[in-house]
This record gives sequence, structure tokens and C-alpha cells, in this order.
Amino acid sequence: MSRKAIMTLLAVMLSFMVAFPVLAGAPEFGNVVEGQSVPGIVALGFTRADIEAAYGPPEDCTDLSYYVEGGPYPRGIDGLCDFDVNGGGQVSVYYEDFDGNPAQGTPDDIVFSIRWTQAVGGWTTTAGVNTTLALDNFEAVADAYPNTEVTNTSLFSTRIRDYELGIQITRSVSIYNNALVSVSMSIFFPGPPPPPREKQLRVVEIDLSIVKRDVKAAVRIRDDLTLPVSGARVEATWTLPDGST
Repeated sequence: MSRKAIMTLLAVMLSFMVAFPVLAGAPEFGNVVEGQSVPGIVALGFTRADIEAAYGPPEDCTDLSYYVEGGPYPRGIDGLCDFDVNGGGQVSVYYEDFDGNPAQGTPDDIVFSIRWTQAVGGWTTTAGVNTTLALDNFEAVADAYPNTEVTNTSLFSTRIRDYELGIQITRSVSIYNNALVSVSMSIFFPGPPPPPREKQLRVVEIDLSIVKRDVKAAVRIRDDLTLPVSGARVEATWTLPDGST
């Protein structure tokens, strides 16, 4: 092929690339390294600029905030950004500033966690776990991570979290959408598990029945995760009209 023909071919190819740019986004398939990285050569500790160089501009960004008594507590400008995944689904990237404080919405904010849902079935961890397996056989996920903490975060949600590896898988059942099952996975910086948390209990219902001088009470108790508690010790005092108890 002559040099002129090669130059003409290159010109046509460049023109085609300009007319039809390569779509940005996260790859459909790839390996997840727990506590480190996800497909697309994207890792925890990357800057916001690094992420956008790999995935392109985000589909959407929102401020992060935590709700505490008295109102929301701000936790970062554009602290959460969603990116499309080629083939379907989205990946969510969580940012903080360089010192671990709330994100400032600047290019040098740092990634501290990355999360994706069941639509992204082509991302597989080094333990062989992906969202498809988590949907079909959640027990196998727990077996793949034997050192995990398994927590019922609500009546309809179960979480597997390995602090030392930096991986979390959550399986939820929607009571409002025909018992639809959903799964999410995320990676975060590895570290030791937090100290055991003492549950805060509260009484949510008391049913009383009285027969002569006998008073019976059925007490329903839930913890601070709204889960029912059995075996709790309940103390009560009933005072009669004559002042006796």
C-alpha cells in the first residue's frame, strides 16, 4: 500500500473516531480485588480526577450527609457520584478529602468506597463472588468469606462484611415490590473490626390483661435496628388502688 493510500486510510479512521467517539463508562466485566480496586483500573485512594479519567464524567453527583438528632450532618460536597457501567447498571463512588474530612467537590478528593448493584453481574472478586451468585446463593457468599460478620440490618436485609479484607455484600427483600430481591456489593479500606456495639433496647408495645388481683403483661421489645429482641429481662411494678404493689 502506498504512503498516500495509508494517509488517506488514517484520515478516514480519524474522521470516523471524531464522528463516533468511544463511549466512556466502567467496563462490563473484570476482577474486583477486595479492599483495593474494581474493573477499569480504578482503586481506592484514587482522586476524583483519576476516576473521571478512567470512567468519564459522572452521570450524577450528590452531597453526602448523615441524619442525626437536630437534622442532617453534612458529609461532603458531591461526596457520592454515580457512573454508568457498559452493559447496564451503575457504580457509585464515595469521596472524602485528602485528610479524611468531608469531600470538597474538588478534583483531588479521595475515593474511600466503591459500590455496585446486581445489574453489574460481570464484576467478580478474587474469592469468585459476584452479584449473580449473591442473588442465587447467598450462603455460598458467606462460605467464600469465612471471617465475615453477618448482620441482619433490618427484618428484610442481611449484610456480610469482612473488615480485614474490605468487602461488603448486602441482600435485601422489598416488601413493597412483590418481594423483589436485590443485592449490592462494595469495597472499602481494610481495617480491624470496630468494638462490639451494645444494643439499645426499647419497649414498643405492652398488652395488659387483669384477672382479679393478677396482672399479666405481654411486652414487645426492639433494638436500635428495629429488630425484635427475645429473652430480654423486663422489670415492672404494678400499684393497686390501696397502695400495695
